[in-house]
This record gives sequence, C-alpha cells and structure tokens, in this order.
Amino acid sequence: MRAHFHETELIRNAIINGDLSAAVAPGEALAKALEGKKFTKGKVAASALREASVRVTKSPDISAVAAAAADIGVACGTCHRSTVVPKVEFGTPPDPSENIKGRMRRHTWGTDRLWEGLYVPSDAAWNAGVEALKGDPFPKEVLKQGGVHARSAADRLKKLVEQAETKKKPAERAAIYAALLQTCASCHSVSTAAK
Repeated sequence: MRAHFHETELIRNAIINGDLSAAVAPGEALAKALEGKKFTKGKVAASALREASVRVTKSPDISAVAAAAADIGVACGTCHRSTVVPKVEFGTPPDPSENIKGRMRRHTWGTDRLWEGLYVPSDAAWNAGVEALKGDPFPKEVLKQGGVHARSAADRLKKLVEQAETKKKPAERAAIYAALLQTCASCHSVSTAAK
C-alpha cells in the first residue's frame, strides 16, 4: 500500500504543477501493481482504482487526469472502509501568511488534508483542509502582479472551498478536489511560463 500511496502522490504533484506527462509513469506503475491481484475484500474498489489509474495514463488533459486522481482517492477510501481505515494525524495548518511562500505552504497543507478526506476517508481531515483554504488565497500584491488570471484563479479557489464545505458524499468531494487541483495547475502553469 505504501507504494500505491507514493504513486498517487507523484500523480497529484504532476497535476498541481500542470505537468501532464509526469503523471503517466506513476499511473502506469499503479495500474501494473494492481494487475492480476486477488482481493478478498474491496474487489470493486480495487477495480475502480485500477481503472482510474489507467485513465491517468490515457487522459488528454489536466482536467481529466485530475478527475482520475480524485477517483483514485475515492477508490482507496472505499476499500479502506471495508478493511482497515488508516490513522491520520495532521496537526495544525501553517499560519496564514502575507507572503506567497507562506500562503503556498498553507495551500499544500490544506490540499493534503482534502486528499486524506478522500483516501482515508476522514471527515476531520476534509474539514481541516477546507478551513485551511478559507479566506483570501493569495496576498494582494500577488493578485495585483498576476492581473486578471490571478484574480480569476483566486475567485475560483474561494468558490470551490465554499462548495467543499458542504460536500459529504465521496463523489461530490472528488469532483471538488479535482476542480481544486485543476485550479492549482492552471495557476502554476501560468506562473512557470512567466519566469
């Protein structure tokens, strides 16, 4: 399972960075690791996990890969519910910061908690992630420098976080999580291109 977790981490990081090609190898590794395995419990979840992993490798764009990654989280959570729910301890989020590095640390912490909300599954982790992501996502000077794209991404992130707070079902949370990852990707792709 640890190898599976590592592959999912690589996939999520690739999405966040807007690097579609970097998601392919871990998606293939995850799909291959599940090939031919016999599961006494969680057969449906294992099948969904393999299917979502294959989708990662064949998806034409970041939004499709993000949806597949979120479905991986739901499949993991479904299996965990029928076998053993992993323990998760997440502490407190980094303080809200007025600089971009500090804000990104908080975003990372928050999206990691949302991921735990899917794959563990954990309502406490999901809610902690939502709380960490509330408020202004970027410092004012970053919004000013980023122009309309930065303001648009900030508005989208705020709306998604508001919606995330009300979602209880795994499929609803997966859709929000995928949309959040896409928002991260679009912003990171633009900021990388600008450098």
